[in-house]
Amino acid sequence: VYYRYTGEDVHNVAAHDGVRTRRHKLVRFPWTDEWNLFDLESDPREMRSVHDDPRYAGTLARMRGIYERLRREYGVPADPPRRA
Repeated sequence: VYYRYTGEDVHNVAAHDGVRTRRHKLVRFPWTDEWNLFDLESDPREMRSVHDDPRYAGTLARMRGIYERLRREYGVPADPPRRA
């Protein structure tokens, strides 16, 4: 699943998008180019990103491939507009 959140003021959550499989969730914050990768089996509450964990390098590469493919497939613009 690909999703995109453009950052509504009422929720005070930064704009981000990402992809999710049954086990993993990859999130990108475009304004800071930060990434989070969560293992939903061992961390269902998404409290600790494993993005920089070398044990997840293969998973990260696979999830980034899915992310890029779905963005192209859905014609997603590069980044949401920044709010003032």
